[in-house]
Amino acid sequence: MATPTITTTEQPLNGSTPSPRLSLSSRTLAKNTGFTVIGSAVPLLVAAIGIPILVKGLGLERFGVLTLAWTLIGYLSLFDLGLGRALTKLVAEKYAEERLEEIPGAFWDSLLLLLGAGVVGALLVAAGTPWLVRHIIHVSPALENEAKLSFYFIALTIPVVTVGTGLRGFLEAGQQFFLVSLVRIATGVLGFLGPMACLLFTHRLEPVIASLSLTRVAAVALNFLLCVHTFPALWRSRKIGTTELKPLLKFGGWLSVSNLLSPIMVSMDRLMISGLLSVSMVAYYATPSEMMQKVLVFPYALQTVMFPALSAAMSRSTAEAKRLYRHSNDAVFLAIFPVSFLVVLFAPDGLRLWLGASFAEHSALSLQLLAVGILINSMGHIPSILVQSAGRPDLSAKLKLFEVPLYLAFAWWLITHYGINGAAFAWVLRALMDSSLLFYVSRRWVSGAPFHLVYSFVGCVLLAFAFLLAGNHASLQVRGLYAFVTCCGTAAIATPSLKQLLRREQVLC
Repeated sequence: MATPTITTTEQPLNGSTPSPRLSLSSRTLAKNTGFTVIGSAVPLLVAAIGIPILVKGLGLERFGVLTLAWTLIGYLSLFDLGLGRALTKLVAEKYAEERLEEIPGAFWDSLLLLLGAGVVGALLVAAGTPWLVRHIIHVSPALENEAKLSFYFIALTIPVVTVGTGLRGFLEAGQQFFLVSLVRIATGVLGFLGPMACLLFTHRLEPVIASLSLTRVAAVALNFLLCVHTFPALWRSRKIGTTELKPLLKFGGWLSVSNLLSPIMVSMDRLMISGLLSVSMVAYYATPSEMMQKVLVFPYALQTVMFPALSAAMSRSTAEAKRLYRHSNDAVFLAIFPVSFLVVLFAPDGLRLWLGASFAEHSALSLQLLAVGILINSMGHIPSILVQSAGRPDLSAKLKLFEVPLYLAFAWWLITHYGINGAAFAWVLRALMDSSLLFYVSRRWVSGAPFHLVYSFVGCVLLAFAFLLAGNHASLQVRGLYAFVTCCGTAAIATPSLKQLLRREQVLC
């Protein structure tokens, strides 16, 4: 089943079945964002149930290694050299310019490049696994062989993952977000159900990690079938060598720099905690961190939907792209603020109820700080995608080259002196630096305030008071009343803002 944004061309490719053509509007973007949110939210619900089971079944040390494996698998797409996103931009532009006959060549040339990049990445990860396990993760000697075999399984998965980024990017360029979301739901759910099923037979890491790899293989096979189903000309016109590769490689090259640095900025804190503290402390930090990362489901969804839309719109309707940019920033803030606010207000109680008193004691303050960091980080998603849609991924990459050494330095110092709470505070500082610089750079295309500044000021005041109430152990009744009033006020502001975003059915391409 395809999304309702697809029509057909008047002239079919090669005289056969017509190929799809886009009819893209603001309301279509909202529907696609909704599909993407659902596709990410369902695995989040499964994670809430599955994580306590996995912690109990595997033990803290094995679960700490599993969280590192989840992180690594999530970032294996960095080996695609940015070509997956480059393919999305290229195909979206060809849709907008009605050059559909060039799409099959771009598809196959990109997949071959992605496969080659994935094979190189697999060899590098496999070669570095012994050093990674022995000198970075610092597992106990009893778990060293399990960890090595597990990361070898991950290395074998890399070519599959890199090809998968291209397939998913092609579907997103064609606005097939409903189909992409279905595959994401299945992958995310199996990513937890697989390891949980393994616990019925063994508590070793190898089969748990192998189940994650098999899930990725199945997802890529399904995405390929969906690509051919939604654009039949791909299979009829299996052209190779017809696409100019220099623009793809230039765009993807700079994007790959960002993709290489982003995991360092987002997840290096876990490796540093493992090296400076212990792998058990990774579990105390990574569990709340992983859950807060899931809160980014909405900005990630909106970012994913906006990239092909802005890529098409900026070549045909710059004013509309600016309007979508500003209202998207407001939407991100209004969606994420209530979640961060509630986490700050109820973090100790929630952790105690979910994972027990030990996690509440060790992780409560880290969770509160990460909630603030996630709010700040989410605000950088839309300016980041605006810069990429404008064809300047080099700007994002250069900013990260500037930020990474600063972040690593103060993260190392804060973790050494303040443990996992220091890691969380370093993450907040990193998010503030990154988002601020992205907003500054985006002024090249959108002048003036990128969102309602009063929202951020009022939000800071409300969050500060939430910290105060939680720190003074105010009663649940007092905090509940404060939460109710604040969330109602946020909803009252968000409703007209959403209507403004969707005020007209403006066709973009």
